[in-house]
Amino acid sequence: MAGYDYMRGMSNNAVQAHNDGLTTASKIGHGLTKDLIEKYCRNEEWHHTGSTFYNATNFYVKEYVLAVFGIKETEDYTFEDYRDEKAVEEYLILKESKKNKKVEGLKVVGKYAVWGGTRKHPKISYWKEFTGILKDGWIYLSDCKKKATGNWIEYSVVKG
Repeated sequence: MAGYDYMRGMSNNAVQAHNDGLTTASKIGHGLTKDLIEKYCRNEEWHHTGSTFYNATNFYVKEYVLAVFGIKETEDYTFEDYRDEKAVEEYLILKESKKNKKVEGLKVVGKYAVWGGTRKHPKISYWKEFTGILKDGWIYLSDCKKKATGNWIEYSVVKG
């Protein structure tokens, strides 16, 4: 079934792989990274993806990957047969490091522009005030982050 599905951005064979229950590493979830999956799991198939023929993406059986990392066991993929202790250990370290990751920096207060209007005639609808953390050139807010050097943002460091 050669050909390319431009709506989905992948080959027809990759679409068929999805229909057959295979998935890419980025769609498996559970905090597993693509690098970790590629290191410990065998891919079932690979297919060309993207608009050029040379992009290749590996496809995996999700249940198999989850069994390798000791996350979920099924009748076909048991921990006894598939669990890899090194993979489980590395996954737990990754999970713990993500859990303990905190944004540390300077506390700042300020405001940024919220835009309205049209694409052709943009205008500032209002200024939104915020309190956030400044780190590495970014201001981390409760719901997003803003570039500290942006044109339409004003802030000052809170002392103390």
